[in-house]
Amino acid sequence: MIHTGEKPFKCQFCEKSFIEKYNCKRHEMTHTGEKPFKCQHCEKSFIWKQDLKRHDMTHTGHKPFKCQFCEKSFIQKQHHEEHVLTHASERPFKCQFCEKSFIRQQRCRMHEMTHTGEKPFKCHFCDKCFIRERRCKRHEMTHTGEKLFKCQFCEKSFIWKQDCNRHEMAHTGKNRFKCQYCDKSYSGKQRFKAHEKTHIAEKLFRCLFCEKTFIKKYDYKRHESTHTGKKTLKCHFCELLFYKKHKRKKHERTHVGEKPFNFHFCENSFVRKSEHKKHELTHTDEESFKTQF
Repeated sequence: MIHTGEKPFKCQFCEKSFIEKYNCKRHEMTHTGEKPFKCQHCEKSFIWKQDLKRHDMTHTGHKPFKCQFCEKSFIQKQHHEEHVLTHASERPFKCQFCEKSFIRQQRCRMHEMTHTGEKPFKCHFCDKCFIRERRCKRHEMTHTGEKLFKCQFCEKSFIWKQDCNRHEMAHTGKNRFKCQYCDKSYSGKQRFKAHEKTHIAEKLFRCLFCEKTFIKKYDYKRHESTHTGKKTLKCHFCELLFYKKHKRKKHERTHVGEKPFNFHFCENSFVRKSEHKKHELTHTDEESFKTQF
């Protein structure tokens, strides 16, 4: 059946089908809420046994995957492999559109899609497309209402695991990410990283034309283009170039016909927020005129 592509086991709650009966039964549990594998240390329970084993390690502190180059160790094999690659100095896979290079060919290919606009994974329910299959699957859950990750303290459930973890911290009062330079801590990794960079005394990228310095290379390049007049961001549909990413994005909407700013008084929609605001005034003037009579 693996070779023929036949999937004889169909979910009784949705349209999905599976090659193996075991996987079908486990999938159906996402509909029923059944979680047979229970943690012996806390009240959490899981659909999959491997998820329980991984969770148990957060209680025991056991991290079986140790880095051969430094003292770090990891619960998950995938995280270990990704970390080991950070020690490698060679990045053989170079982007054909910019100067970035990558350790893995797959990462390089996915990055190149941000240049080409290619999005191979299409939602089954709407016209949205995605670069990553995982993102597409999670998006489809917004249509089906399926939410795999349930809070252990209340009735809320979430599509994304990180959203569930962040929510649970509101119950426990704990922030996972603690700054090494001050007493601040954060529930989200992105905000934590951004905060730690504010402590870095020596900023990495210094402008050749003025005294400004930058932590991020992207910000440095964008600033430098204001001196040189060089516009590095090219429209994916025509030859126009731009200084800033958001300016290019607004321009590209004129090609694809996207008008994200909808008006609630009439059927008009607009490419730019400023156009939406301007149009809104025509309605408020009308309303004030009507109230006078």
